Amino acid sequence: MGPRIAKQAEITTNISKAWVIEKLCKTMESAQADKQWSTVAKIIIDIPKVAGVHVEKQEVDWMMSWDGKIESLSDERLRQLTNISVMVATGGDPEKIAALKRRALGEPQVIDITPPKNHGDSG
Repeated sequence: MGPRIAKQAEITTNISKAWVIEKLCKTMESAQADKQWSTVAKIIIDIPKVAGVHVEKQEVDWMMSWDGKIESLSDERLRQLTNISVMVATGGDPEKIAALKRRALGEPQVIDITPPKNHGDSG
């Protein structure tokens, strides 16, 4: 299917990668709330596929038997889970990844705070 036909099909059916990813994310949130960890793991695999971000199967196979407890992960598995999560959250976009890392590292940000008004109270 050529790009023009694919784009027309997308317009006609109103289905896009963003829509599919949005639905997968909502399903994943529901599965997390219900502690359906194998469903969550499968969706974590599906989102990058839809987004076009390739994830090697062996990189995520361990998730199928994971108990869902962060404490049970080795340092390497935690790194893998973090990397997969970043890719899912950003769609692999380098600018979004950099912004996410800046925010996670706590780089200074401007926060406007309006001080409370003193209504004549002296203390």
